[in-house]
This record gives sequence, C-alpha cells and structure tokens, in this order.
Amino acid sequence: MCTAGCAPYQRPQLIALEQSNIECEDAIKANDSDLYYRKNVEFYECIYSAFGNVFLAEETGSLRRLARWLKSQIVGIQIMAIQITWRYITLMPNCRDLCIIRRLRRAYSSVG
Repeated sequence: MCTAGCAPYQRPQLIALEQSNIECEDAIKANDSDLYYRKNVEFYECIYSAFGNVFLAEETGSLRRLARWLKSQIVGIQIMAIQITWRYITLMPNCRDLCIIRRLRRAYSSVG
C-alpha cells in the first residue's frame, strides 16, 4: 500500500491497517478460525478509525456484542437440554438401559 501521497496523520493508520491485514493472513495460514475472527475485527476497526466513520464502528460493535450474546444463549440451551434429558432418563422407573445412561453421563460431563 502506497503511503507517499498521504498526509502525515494518516500514515500510522495505514501502517496499522497493513499490520492487521498481515495478522489476518497469518491466522488463515495457521488455520485458526478464532484468531482470524479476532484479527478480522481489528482489521475492520482500523478501517473505521482511518475513515472516521463513528456510526459504522458503533453499529458493528453492537452487532458483535449481540452475536456473542446469542452464541452464549445457544450454548446455555444445549446444556439445559442435556440436563433435562439426563433427569428424565434417570428418574424413569422402568429405564434400565445402562448404555443410554452412560452416554448421557459422558455428554453431560463434557458440556457442563
């Protein structure tokens, strides 16, 4: 990226943008999706900062927070479903299938 024609105040922003882009590429090469997601967020925050688009930065930040909250809710629902199934199977008087109980016990211990 050429920074020769840019005003001096913009050069640090462009350097940060280039560095962030390199970090995204490194995460892709490492096949690390979590790292890539974090570096990609930083990349776009560099873009918002360079262009001074406060509205867009705030809106995308709100969407990211909402996505994290929704993900936590989904995980919570999955844990609750396993717990309910575990209670149902273990409380049934006619349930003697140890194989099912063992599978549920392993699933419950790995999630909760």
